Amino acid sequence: MTEIMENNLNLNIDICMKMSFQGKMAYPEECCGVLIGDMDELKIDKICSLENSSEQSKRGDRFIIDPGEIINVEKNLEKDTESIIGIYHSHPDAEAVLSREDEENMIPGMLYIVLSIVDEKCRNIRAYLKTEPDKEATSLKLNYVR
Repeated sequence: MTEIMENNLNLNIDICMKMSFQGKMAYPEECCGVLIGDMDELKIDKICSLENSSEQSKRGDRFIIDPGEIINVEKNLEKDTESIIGIYHSHPDAEAVLSREDEENMIPGMLYIVLSIVDEKCRNIRAYLKTEPDKEATSLKLNYVR
């Protein structure tokens, strides 16, 4: 179960493990994917790993998600209970902080999770939320739950 209250995000440890594994497998490139759940309850039920469509030479510090892949994910969701509520990606050999480009491309009202992958190990995970287009993203305190 995931919920946001006063800049806190409860995040299921199994989902963290899956994102970390994907980040380690993609290393030294960035991994990326979507967070699937219920935005009304702010609950992440699962994740879906997507291909980093960035040019091969730029995948170490950049990710691009093909909109067609997002449409395919949406077609397979349970219409009444699931939707895409955010995006996650990794930063190989870097901190789990939003880059300027990350923040500029954030969609207000969606969750963003960044993983720091150093030497093929997940060192840190941080979550962010931007509420309005012209405001800075807020860093959320992560609480890991089962």
